[in-house]
Amino acid sequence: MDRTIEGRSRISALLLCVLWLQACSTVPVSTMLRFAGFGAEDFARLDPAQLRVRISVPEGFEVDASKARLTLKMDRPDGSSRDIAMGLELLERSRMPRSTGFFSADRAMPTQILRLTPESVEQLRSIRQDLIKRERGGGATFGIQFGFSKRPPDARSAQFWVDLKLKADQDWFALFENATLQFGLRPSG
Repeated sequence: MDRTIEGRSRISALLLCVLWLQACSTVPVSTMLRFAGFGAEDFARLDPAQLRVRISVPEGFEVDASKARLTLKMDRPDGSSRDIAMGLELLERSRMPRSTGFFSADRAMPTQILRLTPESVEQLRSIRQDLIKRERGGGATFGIQFGFSKRPPDARSAQFWVDLKLKADQDWFALFENATLQFGLRPSG
């Protein structure tokens, strides 16, 4: 009887911890769980030409696609890692409804869909087999780096949403939801 109560307490504590992390994080728990087991075998099934990144930003901002990078960190079983930064290019512009909070109505945001550049597709294909052979048992983390080609002059921060699609026939999944990017202060004069 005591073991059952103790087990339920641990599960409740774990659930509370996950909910707290979700509330404090802009990376959805579903994404964290999805990539927790992403490894060399999953990486082997990726077709780099099908990878897509979708970035939404508020009115007045525009992502500089030429400077955007999809990053991939491959963790090795020995604890070391390999970081790869892949260039992206603009595929499509649109508007997409995005949630700005629990009690707020969705707002249509300027959205860009990006794909890997041909050079990055070839880079990823060429290193994929090498990574698969050497890195069994490791994990992977995707990230994004981007800047703005346009932003309001008085902007101190910007919300953003980033989604990733690994295969053409799969749904998008969120890397960042309603995240905030703070800008540094500009010197006056």
